[in-house]
Amino acid sequence: MVRVSSLLTISLLVLCLVPVSSRAQLVVDSTLAADVAAPAPASPRVTLSGWADRRRTALLDRRFAFGGLTYDRGVFRHITPPMDREYALDMTTYRFSPLESTAWARMDSGLRLRTGSIVRAEWAFVTDIKHTAALAPDHTLRVDAHLRQDATAQRSLIEFNYDWRVAGRHHVGARHTISQYKPDFDASLYYQYGTAQTGRARAEITVLDAYHDLIFQTLGVSEKDEEFVRSYQRHPFLGQITLQTPARFPLRAELHVGWQPSSELRVQSQLEPDHRYLDRETAHYVGALVEYSTGPVTGGLLVQRDKSTLDRLGLRSAVTSDYRSAQRFQRGGAFLIGSWGPFQGEAWFFLEDYYDRNRGENFDLSTIGRAMNYTEYRKNYRVQVAYVPSAGGWYGRLGYLAMSRRMGPQPWIMGNEWTNHWYSLAPSNYRVSGVVGYRFGRGAVELGINYDLDGDHHYKAGPDYQKKRFDNGFIRFVVGW
Repeated sequence: MVRVSSLLTISLLVLCLVPVSSRAQLVVDSTLAADVAAPAPASPRVTLSGWADRRRTALLDRRFAFGGLTYDRGVFRHITPPMDREYALDMTTYRFSPLESTAWARMDSGLRLRTGSIVRAEWAFVTDIKHTAALAPDHTLRVDAHLRQDATAQRSLIEFNYDWRVAGRHHVGARHTISQYKPDFDASLYYQYGTAQTGRARAEITVLDAYHDLIFQTLGVSEKDEEFVRSYQRHPFLGQITLQTPARFPLRAELHVGWQPSSELRVQSQLEPDHRYLDRETAHYVGALVEYSTGPVTGGLLVQRDKSTLDRLGLRSAVTSDYRSAQRFQRGGAFLIGSWGPFQGEAWFFLEDYYDRNRGENFDLSTIGRAMNYTEYRKNYRVQVAYVPSAGGWYGRLGYLAMSRRMGPQPWIMGNEWTNHWYSLAPSNYRVSGVVGYRFGRGAVELGINYDLDGDHHYKAGPDYQKKRFDNGFIRFVVGW
């Protein structure tokens, strides 16, 4: 709750400090914020920008992700010990969709929040706040605040973005993150050409952990604060490219690429001189989308992939580890979205696979202390119908969601050596999700309830056990200004 309060306080201060005259120069579409939660029945468009932003944030903010800076089971945290077998379906249910992300990407300033139950006593809580202020003609400042409390991260991150429209459609800018942990600050420079209507091309380079060696090697850190000091032998950088064709044409495409080339980090204990090891890391993500809109109906194809690797090598006698860890997630899918008057329909289908590998000679510092070859193959379905009056007010949605899993080799390894919450028997999940929402001026709020169709009977045995049918609830809220 402290992080929630801090984040909201910072956001309110930003709003108060920005001159009213600066804010007045930014045009706000009063219906756009509501469309983030309940898109109006018009020509629907989809974007992968929200997915790419989540991948980028996972690479930037490592300190407060699950497992911390030296976690060896993937930068993107697709499976962590707190997750149960329904976690991925929960996130599909609660998360703002690629359709809703289009409206969010077009907003200059706003807040969106989603919170849904993951276990009886805990929520998965995610909040995004952004505010854009005109500093002068052709100069703008945007502040983004990200709060995430779930099974992948306990994160509170602020990012400042300065943009200068140099001439016409040409933009240059800089971004900088701020969080509680100083060595995890990141600095970026970018060039962008175009807009959403004309098409956009953007190239960005980010220095990850920009002041890391200054703090650890130049200034020094007491062993009372940090037992382990780290130094980069090869500093990490993240290169990013975004290409988007114009939104005004029926045929539209997007490409999002992020690539972190190999970095080398030496970790040394300040209490034990012989405890030293070296981490070599790489990571990348790629997302592509093609869609065609006839007006009330839009269909398309998309692919998404991310991968990270880590080679850990002991350098002195106290650390004998010598292994390689690799995690990859990829999926391809198709969607069809249409509207008829106030009625909307969506259909999504994905083929997915995830693998986690451990290879090497010694696994003393590995989260899983042995060689492993874990794979999941998934089919992900989502179909929903909605009634959304364009004038605002009450609306509703009813959806069917399914995640069918087929386990590859060593399916038991999640339960035996990693997480007791990951069940290898009957791993598929099915549910019906109902939503009631209300659109108001510049925002919307909605309440969702899920009904379990698979009964969760596989991990609670006994003839008198009643199958669980209430399958969690969630709340989503969005407002723009």
